[in-house]
Order: sequence, then C-alpha cells, then structure tokens
Amino acid sequence: MRSRSLLSAVVIVAVAPLAAQTSLEDEAVQRAEEYLRINTSNPPGNEDQTMLFFARIFARDGIPFDTASSAPGRGNIWARLKGGSAPALVLLSHIDVVPADARYWKYDPFAATVQDSEIYARGALDTKTLGIVELEAFLSLHRPQLEQPELAALVRNTCSITMLEGSNKINVIPPEADARSFPDANVVPQVSTGFTDSHFFRDLGIHCYGYAPFLVPTDARSGVHGNNERISIANIRRGTTMMRDILDMVAIMH
Repeated sequence: MRSRSLLSAVVIVAVAPLAAQTSLEDEAVQRAEEYLRINTSNPPGNEDQTMLFFARIFARDGIPFDTASSAPGRGNIWARLKGGSAPALVLLSHIDVVPADARYWKYDPFAATVQDSEIYARGALDTKTLGIVELEAFLSLHRPQLEQPELAALVRNTCSITMLEGSNKINVIPPEADARSFPDANVVPQVSTGFTDSHFFRDLGIHCYGYAPFLVPTDARSGVHGNNERISIANIRRGTTMMRDILDMVAIMH
C-alpha cells in the first residue's frame, strides 16, 4: 500500500470570513494554480514541497500547524482551529498525485495552463483542487469579519450546499438520486472504484464522507489518473463557496 500525504484541519463551528482585499474565490483560483505547479508525482512523492507551501500560508494567517514525515521527502501537514464541546470536523485531502506522461497531454501537466477557462494539471481533480477549496473554507473561519455587511450576512445565514439523496443502504446502487442544489441536473448513481484514505478514520469509528463540491463534465472525467486532467475555474469558485457553506451548516447544526 503506497504512502499518502494529507492536509487535515479540525475546525471550529463559527464562521468568520476572509479579509476584504481579495475574495475567497479569487484566492482559491490563484492558490490552486500555484499548488498544481508543484510536482508531487508518486513515486517518489516529494510532498515536502507542498508541506512548505501550506506551512507558509498557515504561518501568514497566524494559525499553528504541525508536520510529520513518513519517509524522507514524504511530508504531511495539519492545522487546527479549536472549538467548543461539539464534535470536531476534519477536512482531508492527499497531496501526492499519480505520474503524468507529458507526451500525451495538450499542455505540461505541471504548468497549470489555463485554456478556455479550465486549468490543465495533474491533480486538478484528484485531489489538489479539493485541498485548496478545503483550505480556503478553513481559513475563512479564522480571518476577521468582512467589511462588506451583505457578504458577512450571506456566509453567516445562508446554506446552499448540494444535498444528495439516494440509497438508504451502503454498497447498493440506488435506482434514482436527487441533487437539491442543482434541481435540473441529471444525477446518475455509480460505484467509485477509487481508493479512499477515509478507511483509516472509519477504523477508529469516525464517520467519513467522500465529497468534492465540483460538477465534472462527462468528457473530463477520464482525466482522473488519465491524460489532460483539468478543472474549470468556475468549479473552483463555486466549490469554494459551497465548501464554506457546508462548514456554516455544520455550525448551525451544532
């Protein structure tokens, strides 16, 4: 079993949005491009470079963090915002990616080339962009109040996440499914063959949910572990807001 690296964050259940100079979504797009340009192909991994990437961000925002290495160059990093007595929430993603053969790509897989409002890069879908979306939502909990009152009210009082309804039993493909935030979407149930790091948490009795707030077109899905992996900038912007709203909903529920 290959070693994976992770970014995890235990977050408090109170929303404090980002600083006003740069929007959360703009920052997510910029950081996604920077993050995707770091080559963490596994083997060998070289996750230490991404560990430093996140460390600089946490340090700049004044958030304590810890690091550990499972082997030389195989860095892990996690940060925590302490909350109250309610159960903690962990945001998890891996920071290594599978190898990419540039001969079969339209663009350098580690250049994060933007073409037609899409970012082409290894890890765009699996799972570096998810890590950035989680990061920005996490940072929004720590940062001071927005200067714009209407935006502060939006993130504090509005929950507009995607809710899925399907089978009431695990390991069963439901005959139909429903996506509440996208009522006109065609939702096709399927079983994913991908590996998940969540089993380490489930073994400890921790409830885990595999979720990425992205709408991936059918013709782009082959990019996962394939060629020309890409994600739209609109996905990053919308996904950042949706992830932040999920944390807001958790706060309301607890």
